[in-house]
Amino acid sequence: MTPEAIEIRDAAVALLADNGGLFKLVSIVPVDVEPDDQLPSLMVMAWREQAKADGDAFSGEPHFVNDLTLVFAFKVKANAREATAAPLYKRMRWVLNKLLTSPAWLAHIEGVTSYSSSVSIPRDGETWFAQGTIEMQVQFSTRWEPVVPDDYLGTDLVARPFGHDANTPEIRVTLDQVQPD
Repeated sequence: MTPEAIEIRDAAVALLADNGGLFKLVSIVPVDVEPDDQLPSLMVMAWREQAKADGDAFSGEPHFVNDLTLVFAFKVKANAREATAAPLYKRMRWVLNKLLTSPAWLAHIEGVTSYSSSVSIPRDGETWFAQGTIEMQVQFSTRWEPVVPDDYLGTDLVARPFGHDANTPEIRVTLDQVQPD
């Protein structure tokens, strides 16, 4: 993953962590078995990233349009099968609304190209769970500026008219000067 992809994921986690108690656990690390005191939970992952050349791949520095798939995995617990769907859908809608209306998070990306969602309702003994997933495709650009150890900054030319001594004023010219960072 590029640093930009991780930054986008982390910005989403930071935004979703302030959720007013909708989630007891917001994580970037998969959790195999959540204790009941950590449900409902949300896991956010930078799942897949693909970079395609932006324009002419053979000129200039390497530059790409990156497609990143973010995965939001939800898990809620219920006492009965009929009570699983509503709390899950509420949380899934909240996450979409929070991300897609946040100027601070949207500033990290160039656009949301698509999203899809899915739901499953498994059972463990007498306990019902609802699990949901949102896969969101976002797009952003990256540029990879080459490291040039002998970066040319310009030429300082100092000259005196031919045949004159050191007391004659110099003529100074700077050619192709580039301001260093």
